[in-house]
Amino acid sequence: MMNTRIRQLLMGLGLLVAVGGFLWFKAPTSVKPPQPSPAPVVRLPAVPREQPVYQGKPLSYWVIKVGQIEEYNGAPDGAVAAIRAIGSNAVPFLLDWMPHPETLHHHGSSGIPEWDAVEIAWWALGSDGKSAIPTLARVINQSRHTMDDYSVWRESAKAISYLGPDAIVPMLTAVTNMQGKYHVWELIHNFQNLGTNGAPAVPALIHWANDPDYWVRDGVVSALGGIGQRPDLAVPVLLNALEHDSNGMVRRDAAEALGAFANDSDAVLPELTKMLKDSNWEAREGALSGLGKISDKPDVVIPLIVPFLSDENSVIERSAAYALRDLNCRTAYNALVENRNPNIGDIVYQAGEQEKARKKHLK
Repeated sequence: MMNTRIRQLLMGLGLLVAVGGFLWFKAPTSVKPPQPSPAPVVRLPAVPREQPVYQGKPLSYWVIKVGQIEEYNGAPDGAVAAIRAIGSNAVPFLLDWMPHPETLHHHGSSGIPEWDAVEIAWWALGSDGKSAIPTLARVINQSRHTMDDYSVWRESAKAISYLGPDAIVPMLTAVTNMQGKYHVWELIHNFQNLGTNGAPAVPALIHWANDPDYWVRDGVVSALGGIGQRPDLAVPVLLNALEHDSNGMVRRDAAEALGAFANDSDAVLPELTKMLKDSNWEAREGALSGLGKISDKPDVVIPLIVPFLSDENSVIERSAAYALRDLNCRTAYNALVENRNPNIGDIVYQAGEQEKARKKHLK
């Protein structure tokens, strides 16, 4: 009887030790890890009580309208004209409609434009929106701790890139401060949105042309092509990337970017022609896209592009079709129609709509 009692006590003690050990082991995992703190909130300019009005409609109407992309024709011209007429008075409202950490998950409320529509509105404003640059610059120079912070940063990094040459210094400052961080490539890539206004940035951008991160290198070549200025600096960088970069995406986008400099360098057309025979399909794709930018030499480039409308690689077929569409001339349109490739039917339709618009413009 005594032995039985002792065994029960020992078993009970063992069970208590086991349960205690289990609870001790589990306790740390039940404690929630510390959550990263969001970036500090950037103070916005005061928003006037009443929205500016154009033709009897408030700004929000026109921004929502501009986001309703017309198939094959881009943003509605009337909405773009309205936002440009409102001008700098739109800035406080566009900043307010941008994503912010405290309102990020409440976006899309009735009457509030979506982010993509706000982005197009910044593009429409261009330099007239430059009063937003200090606020956007503070956002893109902040540290990002959470995915919400990244969403806010990404939209601000796009917005500032449409606001003309005054955005160059803040953007370059942010790129320098982000050195070695993954998302730096996005900001570099956004320099292409400056267009010709970005020319003063080219000497700085080429310093990242040999970055070990291929995403950064790709951002550089894309930016150089979008800016399309300073061929003395840009063309050697693009040729080097096309011939020597180890990444197919970088070579592809370098080839496409080169097309913007066809009138500045005699080396461009021969190099793109050579790339059409490259063993890497991405390089061939980029070469076709680059040829599609040489619209003033249709008699030369169309015969180079047409054979690829029947390529065994469907991506190459469509790249050739897009290149002909981008040339936007009657001869290129005829070449698309005559090919009768069902894989490119949607692109043929787009080219047809462009042809109608071109004829209407000529009347």
